[in-house]
Order: sequence, then structure tokens, then C-alpha cells
Amino acid sequence: MEERRIVTELIPVPEDGLVKYPYKEKTPVVLLLDTSGSMEGNPIDELNEGLLQFVQAIREDEVAKKSVEICVIEFGDTPRIDEENSFVLAEDFRPRKMIADGYTPMGEAIDLALSEVTSRKAFLRQRGINLFRPWIVLITDGKPTDMKIGDRKWFSTKEAIKIADRDAHCLCWAFGTSKADMNALKDLFPDRHVFGIVGADFTSVFNFVSHSMKIIARSGGKQEVDLGNPGDFRLKVEI
Repeated sequence: MEERRIVTELIPVPEDGLVKYPYKEKTPVVLLLDTSGSMEGNPIDELNEGLLQFVQAIREDEVAKKSVEICVIEFGDTPRIDEENSFVLAEDFRPRKMIADGYTPMGEAIDLALSEVTSRKAFLRQRGINLFRPWIVLITDGKPTDMKIGDRKWFSTKEAIKIADRDAHCLCWAFGTSKADMNALKDLFPDRHVFGIVGADFTSVFNFVSHSMKIIARSGGKQEVDLGNPGDFRLKVEI
């Protein structure tokens, strides 16, 4: 696979203050989190708690905490990246409290996530650091306010996700609450990577992602791994 370079010997790259444990294969993970006004109250509290548990779960794994790089992109009004937590190793990641406000610029947020993944992959490869296929995980309770099904922006974003999936650029996942526009998510994302959430049970999503990251980090020379998932079946994904 493009995302995994199999070598007989890994040559450590001197740590330059930018990449810790360069001899460890990295898995960049972009958490694309809806922090629009409709998330106010219990939903945003659950989202904050789920993120904390996610980070803690990965930190407890001696391999994953040195492999998983976390980047959080919030989208409420304007998609924004917490620069201090942009592709930071799990062992160093310190989540900041998210606040619900604004609309749901999902299209712009997805475009930003794909761009960030592209940049991070190039950054790591330039330094000779091996990586697994990055993940983008979107969690929302609504529908896009910056595009509509069938318009030019919608087509552009949908095509970008399709190409990313087809070319193994990254794995894109979408999770929506009962209030989310699931038809929109199913139109944008690959069918097998769209799931509904019961209530505001964001913890179950973060548990799935942290569990998956641990499996991938310990996959050794495998090209494919079996993952548990939010449904009642199993997924097999290429890494």
C-alpha cells in the first residue's frame, strides 16, 4: 500500500524537536467535531468528555501513545484548528474545552481536514518517517450550512472524499446523532463509513477510534487489520 512502506530496517531520524519517536510509524488522526450552536448543553459536554476519554485510552497504550498524532478541527461558524494541538502525539495532547456556537460549515471543515492530512503526510515523508493511512473522523448533530446537496460546493467536497477513499489517501468516517442529516452524510461519505449515534453517546465513537488506533499501532508488518466497529459486524480495513 502507498501509506505503508515496508522496509527491512528502519533508520532512526534524529529528533529535531518537531517529530518525537521518528522510528515509530505514525497514524495521523483528524477529529472533525461539530461545535455549532445546536450542540449547546449536554451534547457539547458529552463531546468534551468523550475527547478526554479518547486521549486517556490511547495514552494507556505504550505503543499507540507514541504513534497516534491527533489534530482537532472544530466547526462552528468558522472551522478552526487548535494550533497547539495540531498533529500532537497522544502522550502530549492536552484537549481544550470546546464551546458550542454558530452554524455548521461542514464542507469547509472537510476541505480543511483533507488539506491538513495532505500536508502532514508530506511533512512526515520528507523526514523519512513511515506512516499508516491517516483517519478523518467527523461527528455532527446537524447538516451543512455552507452547501446543499447538488450544488457546486457539495459536488466538489463529495468528489474530494471519493478520491481520498479511492486513492487510499485517508480513511474518512462520519458519525451523526438522531438530529443529524444522515441522508446528507450518506451522500458525502462512503456507505460503509457512515454510522448513527444513539442520543449524544459520543463516547462510543471515541472508544471505537481509540480501540482501532491501538490495533493499528501494533499491527506490525500487516497490510490489513480487523477492527471492531459501532455496528454489529466487523470491518477489515487496509492500513
